[in-house]
Amino acid sequence: MDSNESQHASTPHATTQTKAPAEEVALHLQMTEILVLSMSGLLRTNRNLSIGLTVLLVAFITTLGGLIYVASKPPHDRLLSLRADGTVTPLPLLNEPYYDQEKVRRFARDAVEQAYSLRFNKYQDDVKRNLGTWSQPSLQSFYDGLKSAGLIEKIVKERSNMSATVEDTSVYATNVSSHTKSGYGCGEEVCTWKLEVKYAVVLEAGDTGMKTRQPLVMYVKVQRTSFATSDTGLQITGFAIKQGQ
Repeated sequence: MDSNESQHASTPHATTQTKAPAEEVALHLQMTEILVLSMSGLLRTNRNLSIGLTVLLVAFITTLGGLIYVASKPPHDRLLSLRADGTVTPLPLLNEPYYDQEKVRRFARDAVEQAYSLRFNKYQDDVKRNLGTWSQPSLQSFYDGLKSAGLIEKIVKERSNMSATVEDTSVYATNVSSHTKSGYGCGEEVCTWKLEVKYAVVLEAGDTGMKTRQPLVMYVKVQRTSFATSDTGLQITGFAIKQGQ
């Protein structure tokens, strides 16, 4: 009984001794697997972090380079227009032609005809309509010339109406060039055109209906101006008149 009991008592103990190493190995394997997975995740995290930092660094360098480029270039002045609906739009600068020569010729033609369009009973109102199309000094000089020639007194006294018919306009000088730093423009100067305008002034007497006609030639200097000054962005800033044929 003692021998059998001893055998039976020792058997479980032997079984316990053989299972312990297997469990320990399994535990080590499990811990090793967890460690490998943790290291793999850490490496992936570090790699993603490195990629993210590299992208941020490239973006920072690109932005910094752009800021340095913008800061190194002088700003371009622009004219802005505020519309009735509240929107703001850029306008051409005074050294930008904006108009071709055909439009400048039409402007000069209309400006001359409008300046001579005077009614004997409302000529003062007619004069005011030309302010903006003509600069203040040029407009004053023009009507001072009409007064000196006795034409204002004549239309009032004879109840006449004055008008002008332009027969031809031509540009004979301009500083608009295609060989500027910014391309087609006027360099650092205000765009200017000089034109020869051939026209005839007509006086029509209110009492008799008789018409008198006088051919003249006007040399006008047209310049770009602010749209706040002139609706067309053009203005007559100088002139000279001589007898025509």
